[in-house]
Amino acid sequence: MRRIGMFAGALAMAMLATSAQAKVMNGSFEDTDLDGWQRKPGGLVSAVSSYDGITPYSGDYMAKLVAGAHDVYTTIKQTVYLAAGQTVYGWAYFVAEDQSHNDQAYGQITFVKTGANATWTTDVASNVSGWHQFKFTAPGSGNYAIQAGVVNRGNSDGDSVLLIDAVGIKGVPEPASLALLGLGLVGLGAVRRRKA
Repeated sequence: MRRIGMFAGALAMAMLATSAQAKVMNGSFEDTDLDGWQRKPGGLVSAVSSYDGITPYSGDYMAKLVAGAHDVYTTIKQTVYLAAGQTVYGWAYFVAEDQSHNDQAYGQITFVKTGANATWTTDVASNVSGWHQFKFTAPGSGNYAIQAGVVNRGNSDGDSVLLIDAVGIKGVPEPASLALLGLGLVGLGAVRRRKA
């Protein structure tokens, strides 16, 4: 019986560690150091409480990506584990500061494997006012990269801005929750059998 208890404890810890990967770290950008996000600044990447009269979609902070060097993307990226059927969602706001409107911004979800192409991409710059939701449902289980970026195209007359907020995951129950439920049922069965 002791061995079963030790095995059950080890299994529960392993499943909990796996489930932690199914969350976006700092998806609301409330940790202003942008922990959890890889940054490739062609321009400036920061967490701000407002920009040009625009406030976060939710919470107190949002990510602000400012296009910098000509034709060099400013990006943020985070890799997460998604089970088939889980949905990544978030909100984006593009502010065109370039008078010729050449600048671009995007949101992208990529299935992480050697030579993978983008699984899903949206042109955030086509939505030039207000917060717009993006979402993607994983067709299969695996690691996916959540990425957003903004770039100055054609000239650097004005540095366009991409605001990102409230990035998260919803859907399919986490395997760890189901495993813990199953483990509890096995434990109840073992206790009942022992009493009989």
